[in-house]
Amino acid sequence: MRIRNIGVGIAMLCLGTLNAQQIKTPKPSPYAEVEQVIGLTEVELSYSRPGKKGRAIFGDLVPYDKLWRTGANLATTIEAEGDIMVGDKMLKEGKYSVFTIPGKDEWIVIINSDATASTARYTEEKDVLRIKVKPVKTGMKIETFTMLFANLTDNSADWQILWDNVLVTIPIKVEVDKAVLVSDCTTH
Repeated sequence: MRIRNIGVGIAMLCLGTLNAQQIKTPKPSPYAEVEQVIGLTEVELSYSRPGKKGRAIFGDLVPYDKLWRTGANLATTIEAEGDIMVGDKMLKEGKYSVFTIPGKDEWIVIINSDATASTARYTEEKDVLRIKVKPVKTGMKIETFTMLFANLTDNSADWQILWDNVLVTIPIKVEVDKAVLVSDCTTH
């Protein structure tokens, strides 16, 4: 009798341990961060990366001419540790949410002051800038939604959005000369 009770106790202990542990599996849209110093200004993109998984993307999964959170899961954000130019518009230092309205021939890139905004909680009144950019069809297929900085110079970079066979480029510029003058003045 005693051995059976010990066996039942051990089994109960093992089941309790298994229930307390979470089984980890890969996330369908893993989180990513991209950091880049442009000139003297650090810029960070934070977003989730959905996969194509055999689906039609633009015009289907991501409808044309509708607000998109530009990624998956949580709000996609851009954070700059100084003022930057996004396209031809000034973006003040800070953290912002990113939305887009993809179109066949033109995308609208939206930077919103609510860094935690979702598509359901988005309000246009909180937009701090909107710019229009042209999507380009590429000859390659990008399985996983990707954002990166390319074509880096001393005072600029291209923020690129790639997914499926589409590339969108958003020019970023910084005022390096002003920053150097300010830092030179503060050291003397």
